Amino acid sequence: MGREMYQRCAKTLMQQGNSLDSVYATFTGMPMEIIPTQHPYRIKTTSSAAFQVLYKGKPLQHALVLAWHKTNGKTTHTTARSDADGRVVFPINPAGSWMISAVHMVPYENATEADWQSYWASYTFGYQ
Repeated sequence: MGREMYQRCAKTLMQQGNSLDSVYATFTGMPMEIIPTQHPYRIKTTSSAAFQVLYKGKPLQHALVLAWHKTNGKTTHTTARSDADGRVVFPINPAGSWMISAVHMVPYENATEADWQSYWASYTFGYQ
């Protein structure tokens, strides 16, 4: 265990109107990011969707990634490990709210202040 510094790296996709652009895949430069490989709002029926996990702009392999799904007042989740390209695939049902999340921990650079630095990445979107 030990002392921990942490940083949240959260992204939310919001849609207005019917025009789908490429903003969903924007790399913001946060230390850790999750980016869908296709626009989540193009999903019209239950199908697979891929996401890429990046740490310092590079693919993060072997990350434990969770897909949280809330619909009708019930929350479920599925887990997967990212591959060598930082990619994971989850079945996505276009209903309710979704959050794709991952945590990455590294030794903290100044051991007198903390033992660990954790990065908490999330990407949220939802359907009505």
